[in-house]
Order: sequence, then C-alpha cells, then structure tokens
Amino acid sequence: AILDAEGTLPLSASIKDVWGIELPAPLDAEAITAERLLSHNAEIFAGGLNFRSVNTGQIDARAVPAHLARFAKPHPTPGFVYNNWNPFIWSAMAEARTGTPWRELLQEKLLRPLGMKHSTPRIEDFGADGVARCHPRVKGAWRSDPPKPTAILNGAGGMYTTRRNAADFIKLMITDGASADGRIPAAVLRRSWKRAADQDKDIWG
Repeated sequence: AILDAEGTLPLSASIKDVWGIELPAPLDAEAITAERLLSHNAEIFAGGLNFRSVNTGQIDARAVPAHLARFAKPHPTPGFVYNNWNPFIWSAMAEARTGTPWRELLQEKLLRPLGMKHSTPRIEDFGADGVARCHPRVKGAWRSDPPKPTAILNGAGGMYTTRRNAADFIKLMITDGASADGRIPAAVLRRSWKRAADQDKDIWG
C-alpha cells in the first residue's frame, strides 16, 4: 500500500505492466495484478518456482519473469487460496520496479519508520543463537529445530521479530493507524485493509 500511494508500484499494476511478459494460455498476464497477488487471489501457480522460493531459496527475483513466462499455469483451485507463492511473486515485482531488494524495501518503508529495530528479514541480524527456536514434539520427544536461514525467508512474511515489536505492529493495525503517529499514513494502512478477495474456504481445518 505504501508503494501504491507513492505511485511506484500501484496495486493495480499487472505482471505484464512490470515485466512486459506473456503467460502460457489460458493465463492473462494483464489480469494478474499486485492486489490479486497480495490477497491470495491471483489463480496462478508454477510448481518448481514455488518449491524453490519457499523451501530452498535457490531462486533470484530476476529469474521470476522468465520462469513464469515458461511454466506458469492456472491454479487448480479458483478464487482465494492462501499461500506464500503469490506474495513472493509480488516481492519480485517490487524489486523489478524499484531496483531495491524486497528486504531493503521492508526496512526502508516500514520497519525503520515504525521504529521496529528488533525486526528483520535476515537471521544474520540476530544470529542463530539470538532467536527462539521452534520445538515440535516428534515421536514422543521434543525436537529443537534450527531457525530458518535467510535464503528461505521469502517475501510472504519471512522475518524474525520480538514479542514487543509484534505487539507494536498489532496495536498499529487495531487503532486505525493512530499508534503510528503519522510515520505510516493512516490512509495507507486503511488501503491495506480493503477487502480484495472473498475468503470462504476452510484453511487447514
């Protein structure tokens, strides 16, 4: 919503607007917009790129348009489908339009203005010993899982934060932006809350 307000990357901008590519039929590159991607409603899938972006980190944002132009296909489920894949495409669009990696954009446009000094999309900023670990219970015993490396912290929400920063962010979202003290315009925040898709599905039970 910040990039939209600036006119840098409007929410109405499509894959074709940003990259000038066509997608395999029957997909329409003009119909897949930033707003649809960010609201999990773009109805597009490209399995190999999805796996690599979410699970291995072996993908560069600059490689995304060529991959989409070759391998994209309609998602088998129409309408809203919650996933990490759509926001990942948006982050590559943001890098292409601004020339700035999405991690830097996140810091510049959101985290630093809000004073969220203990939130980062890079494990290196905290160090592996500086973050809490997930402890799943497997076969009757607790297992300590290592933190996710930076490579697979993708633009869908890949970041580390403290409980205080998380609380600050939630407060901002439930006070109509008042707690941002103008650091993020309330109109921009309201734009990010505007309904863009109907969510009528059961998600993971």
